[in-house]
Amino acid sequence: MLELEFRKEGILVRKYVDMPLGGRQEVVQKISYEEIRNAKFEMHVESIRKVDEDNCYKLVFEVRDFRLLSSPKHPKRIRIRLSESCFKYNLIYIRKYRDLFPRYKEPFILEIEGIGPIRTYVTSAPKGTKKGDPKAGNYIQKGLYKFFRKYKGILKPGDEIIIEILEPYRRYKLLVPKAKEP
Repeated sequence: MLELEFRKEGILVRKYVDMPLGGRQEVVQKISYEEIRNAKFEMHVESIRKVDEDNCYKLVFEVRDFRLLSSPKHPKRIRIRLSESCFKYNLIYIRKYRDLFPRYKEPFILEIEGIGPIRTYVTSAPKGTKKGDPKAGNYIQKGLYKFFRKYKGILKPGDEIIIEILEPYRRYKLLVPKAKEP
């Protein structure tokens, strides 16, 4: 559960984290209104409190599932270089762009040039990782066998693909810039 506190100078995002040896600790992040100008959010509001502080009111929202859907800082397209492992295991390594993809094992649609849409998810995390972890996972793999089979001999390790973000955390498109339809 997060708390969003809207203040004159910006938003305080307060989260309580259980630390193995330190007990429950508060983590606070400050976000200026300038940073989030023209950004889109998705969140589920659990409750709203009005708090009187120094003759000023502030609103505190208790929220869950808070995520940034888009921001002027987020790219619309990303370029990913394919490694030998990508071809060997039919996967795409996304660690560098992890924050642009859905949470661990949450499904999304990946439209693949010449193949059509597949339902896939971010995978590859340590044992015991819970579904929905926003930082876990390194790869997209489910459903990519057809893609690597179709472009076998056309793509090779070191080549780049492009993933276009159509709807953040929901829908993407995989493009092959150097390939002609086989």
